[in-house]
Amino acid sequence: MKHRPIALAKSIFLTILVLVSLLLSYWLWVGNFENATEVGFTESFSIPPTTTPALPQVSAPYREVLAVQSAAEVSVAQPGSPTYALWLNQLRTLDVSELQPVATFPEKTTLQVEYDFGTPLTYDLLEYWLPHLNASALANYDGTVLLFQTKANGPVYLGLSSDGSNYEGKTNINGVQMAAILQGETRTTPWSVWMTENRTSYIPAGGQVWTASTWDLEEEPVLPIVHSFFVNPQVLTRIQENPTTVLWTDGSRAVQWSQVSDTLLYQDPNAATVHSTSQSALSMATRFLQDHGGGPSTSYAFQTDSAMSNEETVRFVPYVDGLPIAGVNYEYQVTIRNNRVASIERPLNVRGTELKSEQHPVLDNWKLLAVLKEHMTKTTIQSIASIKLALYPEVKGSVLHLQPAYFLRLSGGRTWVVDAFNGRILKGGGQ
Repeated sequence: MKHRPIALAKSIFLTILVLVSLLLSYWLWVGNFENATEVGFTESFSIPPTTTPALPQVSAPYREVLAVQSAAEVSVAQPGSPTYALWLNQLRTLDVSELQPVATFPEKTTLQVEYDFGTPLTYDLLEYWLPHLNASALANYDGTVLLFQTKANGPVYLGLSSDGSNYEGKTNINGVQMAAILQGETRTTPWSVWMTENRTSYIPAGGQVWTASTWDLEEEPVLPIVHSFFVNPQVLTRIQENPTTVLWTDGSRAVQWSQVSDTLLYQDPNAATVHSTSQSALSMATRFLQDHGGGPSTSYAFQTDSAMSNEETVRFVPYVDGLPIAGVNYEYQVTIRNNRVASIERPLNVRGTELKSEQHPVLDNWKLLAVLKEHMTKTTIQSIASIKLALYPEVKGSVLHLQPAYFLRLSGGRTWVVDAFNGRILKGGGQ
């Protein structure tokens, strides 16, 4: 009789062990990739397909510089403006004849439109922007296309460069009509030219009005984008590298989430292997971004070669109201190595709904110079390497404010940021 309580206790104990075992087995099967640090199994998260940013958008010129009488009068057409759309349409519809190599382009012109592309133009892209060019023998164009006239009422020529050689062709553009349009733009919307040692910078003149805007910030879901980088996301290891950094890996590829900057960084160590493809770096980067969460539709691509051989980096910079948002935390950056994507870095905190906007005149060339003289020495002013009008992002909680500002890069590498409305120093200072 006295053995019965012992047997009952054993039965209860075994039952508890079985229940605990079942619970642990269930937990391992379900998995918890956001909080676990081991391998787990879970249902894959999927993200809807996206077509943004699209290749025609990101490959478009990021500005058009309009000049009369060898840049004596200048205007700059920014994306989204009617003038920008007018001249972009002109580029896509013009006919070109007698295309031939030339030693150099003329230094003096009566009229000129300069299309500045952020990336080199492959033949496919050149054919898209100049469908009537018929230049199939050329390739590897640089990022600038010119329309110019060398004498009043004379013919309008097209100029472009390919593999270090210059080419010029006669267009069907009416020079008289082109002169009337350009003269009207440069007088009603003038820009000033600021010459530095190695670069020409353009600054709005004549009391031009620009827009500051405020936006809701929306958080992109982490796990669906993380899973999109893996062939089999059901088995992943999650590693808490430090209190603000999380890494997911399948043993080959890895995705790192920095919670401080709220960005994802994907890296593929297999990119050391040469991959054969007919796609351009820009096309490959754009498609890869679309497949992994997409990006803003109004983005422009800027492509640079790396110090490493066989490596190129494409930056997708979002534009708002014709100006770029400055700062790497808002860019989408894709690195191509050996014809395959080696890494991608993208933000998760993105613009949502616009809350408000306001317009004010921006400082012109002389007012900006007066502000700089107040805060800089003459030597510091002379060391300015470039000036760019862009949007300075300021985040307060879940709200993003985009303020037009002048970004001044000094020859020593330092950067000053000046509020384009009132001249307040937003970043920099000191001599």
